[in-house]
Amino acid sequence: MVEGIESPSSEGASLPSRLGMAYGSPAPALQALNRALLLAGRAELPGDPSELVAFVHAHLLPILIAEIGPRLSMALVDDLVADLAPVSSTIPLGPPESPRPLARVSLRSRTASPRRTELSVLLVDLDRVWRSMLARDLVRVRWGVSAIDRADELGDVIQPGEPIDVAIIDLRHPHAAAIVDAVVSAFPTVVVLARASSPAKAQALLGGRGLTRLEVRSPDAPAEELIQAVRRLVES
Repeated sequence: MVEGIESPSSEGASLPSRLGMAYGSPAPALQALNRALLLAGRAELPGDPSELVAFVHAHLLPILIAEIGPRLSMALVDDLVADLAPVSSTIPLGPPESPRPLARVSLRSRTASPRRTELSVLLVDLDRVWRSMLARDLVRVRWGVSAIDRADELGDVIQPGEPIDVAIIDLRHPHAAAIVDAVVSAFPTVVVLARASSPAKAQALLGGRGLTRLEVRSPDAPAEELIQAVRRLVES
């Protein structure tokens, strides 16, 4: 039975964390993973990297394609295989294991590097495909990533002793202002990178909310531009 994401360097932790980010929240990711375990007749995720890749391709991928689309599903699987390489390059083709009772899987929508990350980033964006793609780029530069859709979810992603350093927020999100208030209240020095069509609209929404550092970027800005903007904000 997988209990959350205790070891981000382990194979079983990488899969749940990526699923939570791809779906945008833990609940639907949990349901998809449990359905795949049920189809496989397994009680828990395989511990062997090759078996884990085989499980994903055979039982989880069809569910993902139906629910989040082929593009994001294949990107998620490609990243997982890359994480496990080269030990997963050979997938055993022997007979399937005997069915075992299904176990429940718990996960959080937190993705972190094996050590204290350079920055802890909160993502707020209703576009799950974009959010997942951006999260992948942030993780690659060794930043920890969390995602929420409501202010009351903030407590679910806060890690003990780890403040949120940066919030990247699409101001088209209906709860953007409330989430900013909650983040600033919990972490007064947080850096906010707002994605908005104009700085004036961002200022109108976020002005007077106690932000110490705010920058605005276009909603269409690529991930690399956002990463560079965050670095400048943090270093300023």
